[in-house]
Amino acid sequence: MKRMFDTLNESLKNDGVCVVAASSMTCATVGLTVLTVDSLRFLSLLHRKFNNDRLQLLNNRINIQSILDTSFVANSNPSTSSTSTSSPSLKLPTLLKETEFIRNDKNWRVEKIPGVLMDRRCDIVCLDVTSKYNLLECIKSGANGVQVDFDDGYAPTWDNGLRAHSNINELAKECFQETDALLIMRPRSLNLDECHVLVDGQPVAGALFDYAMFMFHNGRALASQGRGPFFYLPKLENHREAIWWNGVIVYGEQLLNLTHGTSKVIVLIENILATFEMEEIIYYLRDYIVALNTGRWDYIFSFIKKFGQSTQHIFPDRSCMGLDQPFLASYYRLLVDVCHRRGCLATGGMAPQYPSSTTHLSAEELALVTKGKETEAAMGFDGALVAYYQAVSLCKEAFTKYFPTTTSVNQMDKRVNIDHAQLYQMVTQVPKGTISTKEVYASTYILCNYILSWIRGQGALPLNNIVEDLATAEINRVLLWKWIKYHSKTTEGYVITFSLVRSFMDQITQKMYMNIREKEYLDQAITILLTSRPCIDFMPSILYPFITTIYKPVAKL
Repeated sequence: MKRMFDTLNESLKNDGVCVVAASSMTCATVGLTVLTVDSLRFLSLLHRKFNNDRLQLLNNRINIQSILDTSFVANSNPSTSSTSTSSPSLKLPTLLKETEFIRNDKNWRVEKIPGVLMDRRCDIVCLDVTSKYNLLECIKSGANGVQVDFDDGYAPTWDNGLRAHSNINELAKECFQETDALLIMRPRSLNLDECHVLVDGQPVAGALFDYAMFMFHNGRALASQGRGPFFYLPKLENHREAIWWNGVIVYGEQLLNLTHGTSKVIVLIENILATFEMEEIIYYLRDYIVALNTGRWDYIFSFIKKFGQSTQHIFPDRSCMGLDQPFLASYYRLLVDVCHRRGCLATGGMAPQYPSSTTHLSAEELALVTKGKETEAAMGFDGALVAYYQAVSLCKEAFTKYFPTTTSVNQMDKRVNIDHAQLYQMVTQVPKGTISTKEVYASTYILCNYILSWIRGQGALPLNNIVEDLATAEINRVLLWKWIKYHSKTTEGYVITFSLVRSFMDQITQKMYMNIREKEYLDQAITILLTSRPCIDFMPSILYPFITTIYKPVAKL
């Protein structure tokens, strides 16, 4: 029987593009509305121009991590302690000398923000882009924008991708009302490949696939309505990655004959290294950038991971890491200050309250939303995100309380004198707190349930009325990894070992409904993730092969 994508591949054989995915008949039919000859040619142009540079950026990340690791290991060795004159200096992240000219020039600003994007009091994250109903519910939620998430709240199965892009394409072509939330697409991060599409025999970048499908099918239509194309750019680690994204967006606009600067972006600062290059990131995206956003959970994850080889950075359990910790508070204050000095907006984190078993948040959960958003508004943020539609009005009210106009920025940060040098020092300050046995169990519980959810194709999972996504799962994963590596002790006196975590895992999985194959996957994944000698950079690097559906042709006899 002829496969659904064979005709498409035949049309593209001279273009070096091949779809190697196996899909259900329903999804393949949907996919042919997304994967057209022209959209894949558009993707191939982006791949050939930018993929080698992306791979080099990923190599640069490895080199930077190696420098950090070498410094941490050297300084943990008693023979090269800080009292020794031959001791190497600890290489902590710092502001770059080579980009000092950008920070010292007080005159540059971002391009004027379009009026349609000035009000950022509340964006809602669509945590299931494969559901057209959920996406439409977010658009009609009263939020200012919808973060259409192909990153932390998304499991990149092939069928998920086809459904999600089909949903977006259908809704983006409808006539929006003025009160409808803007579609703001968040592609996958730079480290992820889309192995189901090859260009010249190479898998394309997940980020380029998501950007290309959204931009090609919807860029012109959204631009004609003055509603896009808009993007959330995730997990940038430095200004070189901002330069890369700037090039992608410039070229994408040129290919579609859109006016330069039509696209707009919000950049998530969710890596501790990026904190030291926020002005540079804004500068190199200054024609497109609207705001920086605090990706708090990914940020905590990055701090633990980047300092994975440091014996001086042993982290408390997740319940201890709130905004009262200096490393988080300083990052928040620096982001607001940098944004407002350079003419762009600053948006806070996502309220994770999400009902697990009902359709409504409790009074206590709603109060937590209000408290969190009022705290961010008081710090000078211009808006934030929520996970559930019921929290939208509360988020908006919290920011309106501090600045009633929607055509200007929050001025609360101007009431506090900023000591930049002190705040940058605090960014790498070890958080204080304890590790309880209960929280070790809780981290294991979340990790087991999330991995199972992810390999089943669900990237966001409500647990205990909190939405757990990839970022929060990653925090629990690297905390367990680091506690095991350094034989940390709980407040009850237990040494945290893989055997202890494994015993918790056995208790947890006995109550989980899994088939034999899923249990094998879960066992393999957790063993690799928690016992690897270096900290594995991103969990999907290990999990993605479990969910690929590559077509294997039957040999002809």
